[in-house]
Amino acid sequence: MPKSITQPEHLLANKIKIHQAQAIALARESSAVWVTKGKKLIKLDPVSAASDEALAKLILGRSGTLRAPAFRAGEVFMVGFSEVAYGALFD
Repeated sequence: MPKSITQPEHLLANKIKIHQAQAIALARESSAVWVTKGKKLIKLDPVSAASDEALAKLILGRSGTLRAPAFRAGEVFMVGFSEVAYGALFD
């Protein structure tokens, strides 16, 4: 049964450079942040679970900009690629 999630907001992080302050603001506007690190999926509450520095380490790449792919689906801000996470969001 499909979940009732609208089309995700596209943040073309590979085309538009989203720097630290804006990336953290985007994450904090969501009720959950899901980030892939290797094969791990990290789920956190952006309001209480992480400092700006800790959140930046998860969602920013080496260049200091938002990692790609990044999008918001419903209230979840997703950074990185994970088939399992995408399945949980959209199936």
